Amino acid sequence: MPAMSSAPLKQSQSQSQQSQQPAEGESRETDFSLLVKKTILRILRETTTTRTMDTDLNPSNLGTREYWDETYSTDLQNFEDTNGVDVGEIWFGFESERRILSWISKSGISKAASMLDIGSGNGSMLITLNKSAYTDLTGIDFCEAAVVLATKVAAGPPPRSIKYHVADITVSEDGQKELPHIFSRTFDVVIDKGFV
Repeated sequence: MPAMSSAPLKQSQSQSQQSQQPAEGESRETDFSLLVKKTILRILRETTTTRTMDTDLNPSNLGTREYWDETYSTDLQNFEDTNGVDVGEIWFGFESERRILSWISKSGISKAASMLDIGSGNGSMLITLNKSAYTDLTGIDFCEAAVVLATKVAAGPPPRSIKYHVADITVSEDGQKELPHIFSRTFDVVIDKGFV
């Protein structure tokens, strides 16, 4: 009897060992999965939080004067090359301008209210306001090419009485004194679509 009981035990152990061993194509998949896991872990160990944060906190080109000078110089050239057809990009789109106009209209702000658009770019926001009969409109931008473009776009047709000035709101108080028509004046509404 003992011989009979040991045979099934041996058979059961060998079946158990076979079931633990992967089938023929399965070992490659397991090896590949392990390789992928090891590679991911290695990459995670090599990528430190400090390196990631350094790249995450670098300012974009949108914060540089050089970017805007180049962008609006190109837009100004395109405007001139197309005889005023290409006015440049409408930053944040017409929908954004429509929402700002809607808010101003619903707020009961007078059509004669003085408005300052900071970072006016090609002047599209103020032209939108002017088309809705707002009249005391001033735009500033630190990029001279943007101010030239906005002035040309506002010249029409039809001509609009919108004032555009080169001005940098980030300058010192002494720098602001050089532009009293902007910095010494109060405005009823100040618009910022994306400067701050």
